[in-house]
Amino acid sequence: MRSIPDRKLSLVHGSLVTLARFFYFYSSSTVYHRFLILLISVLLASPGVSAQPLPSYAEGVPAREYEVFLRAQELNDNSLHESARVLLTELHGLLSARQALYTPFGLRVRLQLAYSWERNEQFPEAAAELLSVIGEARSLGEWQTEASARLLMALIYEQEDAPQLCLNYLTSAEKLIREHDLWELNALLAIRFASYHRFFDSMEQAEYFARLALNEATNHKQIAHQATANLLLSVIFKATDPARSQLHLEQAAALYRESDSEITSIIVSLNRCNLQLAQGSLLAALRHNDAALAILHRTRGDSSTLVEYAGSAYLQRAKILQQLGRLDSAFVYLDRARLAENEHQSNLARSRVSEIEARYRDEQQEQRIQEQAQLLQFRQKRETWMLWFILMAITSLALMAFSHFRLHRAKRDVSTQRDVIAGKNEELAGALREQQLLRGELHHRVKNNLQIIIGLLDLQIGETDEPNLRAGLESTAGRVYSIAAIHEILYREDRVGAINFYRYVEKLTDHFCSLSYANTNCTFELNIPESDFCLETAIPLGTILNELLTNSFKYGLRHAELLRICISLSVEGEEFVLQYCDNGPGFPEGELKSRGGGIGSYLLRGMVRQLGGSFRTFNRKGACCEIRFCPQAMVRETEPGPYQVAEAMQ
Repeated sequence: MRSIPDRKLSLVHGSLVTLARFFYFYSSSTVYHRFLILLISVLLASPGVSAQPLPSYAEGVPAREYEVFLRAQELNDNSLHESARVLLTELHGLLSARQALYTPFGLRVRLQLAYSWERNEQFPEAAAELLSVIGEARSLGEWQTEASARLLMALIYEQEDAPQLCLNYLTSAEKLIREHDLWELNALLAIRFASYHRFFDSMEQAEYFARLALNEATNHKQIAHQATANLLLSVIFKATDPARSQLHLEQAAALYRESDSEITSIIVSLNRCNLQLAQGSLLAALRHNDAALAILHRTRGDSSTLVEYAGSAYLQRAKILQQLGRLDSAFVYLDRARLAENEHQSNLARSRVSEIEARYRDEQQEQRIQEQAQLLQFRQKRETWMLWFILMAITSLALMAFSHFRLHRAKRDVSTQRDVIAGKNEELAGALREQQLLRGELHHRVKNNLQIIIGLLDLQIGETDEPNLRAGLESTAGRVYSIAAIHEILYREDRVGAINFYRYVEKLTDHFCSLSYANTNCTFELNIPESDFCLETAIPLGTILNELLTNSFKYGLRHAELLRICISLSVEGEEFVLQYCDNGPGFPEGELKSRGGGIGSYLLRGMVRQLGGSFRTFNRKGACCEIRFCPQAMVRETEPGPYQVAEAMQ
């Protein structure tokens, strides 16, 4: 990874090389001068001073954002997590504004922000951010970022005292590191395992992983991880072997001094001071505190970030002096701790103000650039729109002319088609009238022919004295009339195959009242909704009613008693129920025999089979017959009324 000074050096280096080559080719100096200039350019272009390339995740990232990220990472490495969080929060907002949070660079920023939250013990915020980073890193194939996030989640659960969840994240991170050969995370993984075993398992396992981390960090020259491993070993041996603990602590201090990390050196010195205080060595503790204060005084003139630890050092020194009995000096250092804390808050406020001012200047400059770009874009769009407007105007005129021509021709074609359609309609109307006339004539002729047959049967009845033959001829005449009545209704109402069942039944009952053998008083009660049936349904129903009426007039008459016949039609489910009852003596055996009987019984069963229905006979104050059937075609329903079939079906 390239630091900010390296990037600035690379810019200066490139500028110097270009300048040297310019003077070499365009200068009018002597050969000696040209040789000198060429030698300088070769030295500047040598690999020893070449700048390191940017990491892959930082490609295409604005320079200022990358610099802020490196600064925040440096603050996190130096344990200045509050300051790092301020910078990372602002950088997070910038990335969110340009929708770059889900890029590899955005994931690194969010990972560092979660780390700063974790260090400040803001565990819910850190965990929420890390879980999102884990999912996005997996989808982008950023395995190192995902593994680092899982290791940080393990650290959070370690501090939350959740050993199983901590172990789960450690195991998943180990799997990622092994699968994708992320060797740079081996030392950190071993450190996390050592810390896990230190808190939840055995010190032996913790020592094993701490030594493994020390070996991995040493092999890969990861000084920070070497120092952390030594610190872990120092903590592990603190209770059992103070000498070895002190040795590893000194090695960690040496490594931090080698890495030129003032903050970590101060932390180690303060920890060594605490160790000596715990052992009662006040003078040794005072020496380590002096070392920490020396680093603080040496570096405060160069950097204001170390002021945060000044208060801790002064408080520690006040404690040592208090135990030595030097209360006045202890009070002085307590006052210095207070002043250091105030100075730290002031520096933090100034840094925030500086960042806000810098961001404001950058935003103003970006706004001016955007305004100029928008103005240029507006001019380009205006010219483009003008060109398109002219082109569209020409095209519109051409389309209007073409449309006018097409419309004129379409009107002429429509007029021609209208004349043709009018002629065809007139021909169809004539054909329809002729067809209606022929159909009416057909029904009229069929009705007349059937009336002739009925008349012949009536003549034959008048010439016959034998009762059985006379009854048979009368039944035949009734059957023929039931068919003739249909054709008469079709002829009178001028309808195509649709029979109004109520009027049909009414006509049949009127016919039976007018017969000569029905010289008696009779009443009909018709409870039939006005509905239309096709011929395939109406003819069998008419034949059935004719047989039932004949049977009633033949056997249902009682002396000195009015004959009452009730015919009803209802709907039950998907079936029609036709019920016929009279007030006669009823069936001799309670019902009509299933076998035997005359032609009337045969016709009754045949017509029911033709309807695809069923029937039953019984006595209830007379003979009753109930026929259930599904009509083959119910042509239409009449106007809504209380007896409408559709309402009965509902």
